[in-house]
Amino acid sequence: MTSAKCLLITKGSKAIGAIIWAIAQHFSLATLYDAAILAVAELESAEFWTADASLLNTLTPYPGYVQKLET
Repeated sequence: MTSAKCLLITKGSKAIGAIIWAIAQHFSLATLYDAAILAVAELESAEFWTADASLLNTLTPYPGYVQKLET
């Protein structure tokens, strides 16, 4: 079991599901995959580093925990 999956179980799937859905809707994300990663970063007060230009363009303006990884 991955640490992310453990986190989802211990935090309560209904609460996280609502946050994932809210993030996906707010940023008009095409999939829930990116929203799930963002939700975990938000809940854990962690930075989320990415070089995914498409995602970064969608997240304009970036949430405070999202950092651009320069390639």
